[in-house]
Amino acid sequence: MKPARLGLILLFLHTSCDALWHPFRIPNGQACEQAAADFCGPGNFCDRVLNTCVPDTAPTPSVSSVTPALGPTSGGITLTLDGSNFVAGTSVSIAGRAAPQVTVVSPNRITVSLPASPGSLGLAPIMVSNPDGHSSSRSDLFSYYLTSINFGAMASFPSGSSGPYVIDVGDFNSDSQTDIAILHSPGVSLKTLFGNGQIQFAPGKSSAVPGGAHGIVVGDFNKDGRADIAVVATSVFVYLGKAGGELDTPLEMSAGVGPLGLVSGDFDEDGRLDLATAAATSGDVNVLIGSGTGTFAAAVVYPLSAGSRPTWLHTSDLNRDGHLDLVVADATQGAVHVLLGDGRGHFGSSAMYGTGTDQRGVTSGDFNGDGKPDLAVADGYDNSVSVLIGDGNGGFGASNRTVIGSRATEFDANVTAIDIDGDRNLDLVYTNVIDRQVVILPGRGDGTFPKQVRIPVGKQPTSVSLYDWNGDGKRDLTVCNYGDDVIGVLINESQ
Repeated sequence: MKPARLGLILLFLHTSCDALWHPFRIPNGQACEQAAADFCGPGNFCDRVLNTCVPDTAPTPSVSSVTPALGPTSGGITLTLDGSNFVAGTSVSIAGRAAPQVTVVSPNRITVSLPASPGSLGLAPIMVSNPDGHSSSRSDLFSYYLTSINFGAMASFPSGSSGPYVIDVGDFNSDSQTDIAILHSPGVSLKTLFGNGQIQFAPGKSSAVPGGAHGIVVGDFNKDGRADIAVVATSVFVYLGKAGGELDTPLEMSAGVGPLGLVSGDFDEDGRLDLATAAATSGDVNVLIGSGTGTFAAAVVYPLSAGSRPTWLHTSDLNRDGHLDLVVADATQGAVHVLLGDGRGHFGSSAMYGTGTDQRGVTSGDFNGDGKPDLAVADGYDNSVSVLIGDGNGGFGASNRTVIGSRATEFDANVTAIDIDGDRNLDLVYTNVIDRQVVILPGRGDGTFPKQVRIPVGKQPTSVSLYDWNGDGKRDLTVCNYGDDVIGVLINESQ
């Protein structure tokens, strides 16, 4: 009987814990081999000497702040990480790259040399690891910014017709690849180019457009999961997407006399996209509430001041109440009109703010870093960009102009606010038709744009869209070259 009892004891020791083992922690917070970890559960480890599960009480290092919070992709600067539970031998990685120098100043502070990360952009995860394997990571404390703004040579793709005027992007043939919609002017046709995910485009579908078309927006207007296209011409025409990227016969909606600008948004917050137009001839704004089936209610008209000629418009929350508002460029008055929305599809009376002359585009963003929306307006005849600082309640101060050229009418109705270089300051992007350029104005974060980056493109660039075609996290340029009848794609090669 005794040998049998001894065998049972040996079997028990073999299947539970190794008596020669002593407490030990391994990476990823597991304190035992997988079988023991499964038995002990998370947050515990198997003390094989005691043959029991005990709590894992060793402290985990953590980071609570990083100074500075921005660093160049070239690396080399010193970062200070504040947190807790740092020990001798603590290591740091940033965006998956090991920091070459780590100095533990105290249990609550580390200094590190920033590793180079060419081409990275935006928030980068920071991981701190102690020698015993305990580690933690934060992805919201530090960002890389690009030290230069450069774009590669333009790849040209036939637009399918003469005079490509304005573009938008969307997946029109439901293949999970982004395509391009092109509106040819004056109102010749609407065409698509199907993308293959490799920065190559093939001819897509085509549809006739009534004369005088000026604006285009892409959205799912009938909530069927397919991208639809709305264009503004003599009226608003909505082309519902069909299987294979086909475009249905357009639905026509009246939207003022001489409509030019067109935007979409959920103005009544019912989960369905609505439309708004700027009608130059009748001098008003028209709002069309969507049904979610591709049709829209009769336009509600919002008159502007006498003598107005609204051309282009933009929508965003300008007074921080959670509801979309409208801002309208007025080419005759040398001003913009702001109409505040109530979230139920209605807008208040317009307030007018002076800018330059012959407004060709308008956008919004926080340009001075105070958390309040500001406006940027492209002034064609003044060869300038006007920046109006917002008060956070929908009001705006006097315009501050940045001269950007020496020729009149170099703007199209296309100015975009976006952080191109990842420095957390909004930049401005616009097209220069006369000089055949796309121009980027890097923002300083104080409401000014003192520098210019000019990028040669094709003949008469009338519209530019920013989209990341190669998935590297950086926005590329897609340009309508009206005079060359091509769509140009320039890959962002900034480092």
